[in-house]
Amino acid sequence: MFKVSTNKEKRKLKKLRKNINEVMLLSGNDPTAVDLTSLTFSGDSFDDKEISLKLHEKLRTMRRLKDPPKINLNLNRLNGMRLGSRNIAELVHYVSFHNIDKPLWISLIPNRGILQAVVFRIECNLETVECNKKGTYIDQLFGSKFFIRMQTEVWNSMGFWTGMLNIPFSKFERLKRIVDHANVLEEYIKCDVKGAILVTLRQMVDFCYPFPKTNFEVLTPVIPIKEKYGAVKADSPFFAVDCEMCTTETGESELTRISIVNECYEVLLDTLVKPRNRIVDYVTKYSGITEEMLENVNVRVEDVQKALSHILPNDAILVGHTLECDFNAMRITHPYCVDISLCLNLSGKERQRSSLKTLARIFLDEEIQRENGHCSVDDAVIAMRLLKYKLSHGVHFGNVSLGWSFDDWARENGLTSSGARIGKSKNLCSEADASQEPQRKKRCVDKNIIRTCSRCGRALSVACIVPYCACKKNVVKYCVICCLNSVSPQTSSEEPTLNWSDAFQTSAGGCVPILHFLQLGKPKSAFYAIPEGIKDNANNEHEIYINTNDYDSLDDLVKRVSEEMISHNIVMVDIDTRRLKMKVDAKPIVAIDNALREMISYASWNSLIIVIFSSSQESVCYITVKTQNHRDLLTDIE
Repeated sequence: MFKVSTNKEKRKLKKLRKNINEVMLLSGNDPTAVDLTSLTFSGDSFDDKEISLKLHEKLRTMRRLKDPPKINLNLNRLNGMRLGSRNIAELVHYVSFHNIDKPLWISLIPNRGILQAVVFRIECNLETVECNKKGTYIDQLFGSKFFIRMQTEVWNSMGFWTGMLNIPFSKFERLKRIVDHANVLEEYIKCDVKGAILVTLRQMVDFCYPFPKTNFEVLTPVIPIKEKYGAVKADSPFFAVDCEMCTTETGESELTRISIVNECYEVLLDTLVKPRNRIVDYVTKYSGITEEMLENVNVRVEDVQKALSHILPNDAILVGHTLECDFNAMRITHPYCVDISLCLNLSGKERQRSSLKTLARIFLDEEIQRENGHCSVDDAVIAMRLLKYKLSHGVHFGNVSLGWSFDDWARENGLTSSGARIGKSKNLCSEADASQEPQRKKRCVDKNIIRTCSRCGRALSVACIVPYCACKKNVVKYCVICCLNSVSPQTSSEEPTLNWSDAFQTSAGGCVPILHFLQLGKPKSAFYAIPEGIKDNANNEHEIYINTNDYDSLDDLVKRVSEEMISHNIVMVDIDTRRLKMKVDAKPIVAIDNALREMISYASWNSLIIVIFSSSQESVCYITVKTQNHRDLLTDIE
């Protein structure tokens, strides 16, 4: 028994023994799994640094082999579109490198359990793509029915491999480049008071506001409300917006109701919206939306986008609470925004934002969002009232980060430092009590008054389920569909010049070569067997490239790839079956199947294997993770 002199060394020894025990357990109590004679002790203590590192690495490998990574595909998140070259590229990039955006359509457990990524693109005829692969190695490795049909653009070899060899800027990098354009709005804000409370470009980035041309949605892209915007001036109008969302089968929160009110609290738009994806949770407690309410609704988010573009002037300022959530639900972007959660900052920390319910209770002495659900009209009105109350006291009011003292204001208005009311406030909301202010204390009877559009007969308002909600007596001005036939409201007298999309055209896109990521952190390497003209043939310590046009037979190419397979983190192979010579007596699918078996046998365990069969008419993709469960398949070579 060795003596250990200090408590620190005792803890180290305890951890070391624990790791040794786990290695023994994972190895089935194989005594050769751990070389205990390698433990070097010095006097009463031991030097465990090198031993611990080696043991930790061995243990990590054994854990991965014991519980291999599992990849699940959620193709619903592609919104009905087929997989494309970009989707395959983003999957390979994600499993190979850190700081890469995770594809929405896959889930990987554990998150970073893939040790190697191997991609085969096989150019062939339609017969090979569609042929029955039952009984083949491909069938055994991937499953007879586990293939995914792809977009026809996969047939373009140049485009496919170019996407693989170049990695788009991550969301973080794209937004960082946007911040570098921070002066893009300065010349368009010509009112100091309103400009001082607008959400800044940096805040938009920090809170994940959607930007034009920085999103790659395949069905409903993010678009600006107006093609061009006018400058913000003293008479630029405010419009409060609030949305309700439900959770769909894609896992996203999608728009189900939107309400807009103007500065006079008139409801311009209040409509239900039906997502294209199936709703799995109506979140009625918070959204106030039920399945029955959406049963006959045919309004889509695109209809809302068109309506907003028509009824809002080009210098409109949108007001709301955590507007980034509403914008993402509506799939819109807008340069002029006032976020109540930011301009009424009670904590002094931007990240610690107060809820609309809290702000309404503290500043307006109103209770909203009770247990029966939320009402988007109610919330939009509250947001507008809070904005007016703030402006009546000055731009610094309500913002601790600008020097305003909440504690002093709370004492003057009968509140505790936590915001609890201890008595009647002295002048709470007095400046905001304009003649048009809605009397929220006197709520209407609990009966929905639903008016319909005179043109299409569509309901102009929503049958709100919140008891005695004030929205039930509102008169809505616009029909979400027929408003496009009405005259647009008065816009700014000046010619609009701000193109919100073009302002980010140079900063939103861009790619970097894959070599950049291979060099970062722990060095990695890649092997490319692809046709000439796609990549320069200058090999380096991180990349090895061979030109497949230099190989006449499939067997020669397979032999070369097999030699390099195990040595690299990423392997990309292009096989043109129309050009490469194969055994005369073998069917193309048999030769390809044997070639894949040979090359994949040299790939590491827990490697991501992607095989694509591509013809000019149709392309299919197979995706799996090679685990020790496939050991028998790899040794049974015919």
